[in-house]
Amino acid sequence: MKNVICDITDTWVFKGASSDPTFYGDYQLQKTLEATYLGIVLDSRLSWNKQASRVQAVGETRNGLLKRLSGVKWSTTQDLLCTTYKSYIRPDIEYGSELLVTASEAVQNKIETVQNNALRIITGGAFSTPIPP
Repeated sequence: MKNVICDITDTWVFKGASSDPTFYGDYQLQKTLEATYLGIVLDSRLSWNKQASRVQAVGETRNGLLKRLSGVKWSTTQDLLCTTYKSYIRPDIEYGSELLVTASEAVQNKIETVQNNALRIITGGAFSTPIPP
């Protein structure tokens, strides 16, 4: 039988929560305004801004791969670019997206920007091309 030891060092505080200290055994846990659980960044106000910023940063990095694949010297097909997007970029965008339903429109626009940029790369459109709502 294996023993599992978990280090608990922080407690996550919701806005308006009690300011009483929380203890784990004899150890007082530190309060924090945000926590990452299973790759989802949760903040005390549940605004999802930091989660959307994380998804945006990862998406922009991965869109760079699409841009390099669609290079001038050796062009790839749209089918390959679309498959790369579906298998490499979209899963990270969709992971935890159910939680973002309650996010503000500005927060949701951060993620849509990543998707729109990938669409422009795949179709070969200019980045100034407007995408209608």
